[in-house]
Amino acid sequence: MQKTICHRAIFVSDLHLGSAYAQPAKIEQFLKSVDCDYLYLVGDIIDFWALDSSVRYFDQATLNVIRALLTKTKNGTTVVYLPGNHDEIVRDMLLYIQDTYAWFGGITVLNETTHITSSNLHFKVLHGDQFDSEVSNMRWLNRLGDMGYSLLLSLNKPLQRMRKFLGYRSHWSLSQAIKRQVKEAALFTNTYHQLVIDHGRKYDYQGIICGHIHSPEVLVQPDGFVYGNCGDWVESFSYLYEDAQGHIQLGYFK
Repeated sequence: MQKTICHRAIFVSDLHLGSAYAQPAKIEQFLKSVDCDYLYLVGDIIDFWALDSSVRYFDQATLNVIRALLTKTKNGTTVVYLPGNHDEIVRDMLLYIQDTYAWFGGITVLNETTHITSSNLHFKVLHGDQFDSEVSNMRWLNRLGDMGYSLLLSLNKPLQRMRKFLGYRSHWSLSQAIKRQVKEAALFTNTYHQLVIDHGRKYDYQGIICGHIHSPEVLVQPDGFVYGNCGDWVESFSYLYEDAQGHIQLGYFK
């Protein structure tokens, strides 16, 4: 039986439930293996873009993830859902009811929120797509990029099987390798980092936590400001958590 891991707060993003590349069984396994006081769902949890297409993957395994989240709330975990661009329909609902929050089975829905660590550090928490001009201003271009990303993901599985046949055991991702090599992608990531960090500093936060770009990392600036990105559950299976000292750390679920 797998040992339960306990953290004060856990942050996950970019589950993309309902897409062809979602990993609901792995997500459910993770949720059952951790316990926390606060669970933040930092955007792109349900992929409504994928649900718009003719092929849908909203199956029993996906429903099991939702059930696991609702079980968290029943057991006393504060679950906060912060929509992203792939689940922006939830944001539209918040605008429609002209309120800053709503509840679904005990899950609080917010556009953004503040997490205060046990060490009294204030972190802004939001998905982060508003800092990506292609998402904010050119939706069709982002859709095109999403299609290209999906194509790369579709090539990952046969390449993984080939690597396994050749004796390679470590995980390797074609899409992540390409992103690391493309200068434009590196430039975008660095620019994105700076925009997010500047936003947090503008409102006197000590750190900011986001998702969106599927690049898991924790960066501590020279002045102590902390940038944290949850990564994703399509390739990285990563999450952020608050440790016993009130610091934000990066974890991976194997």
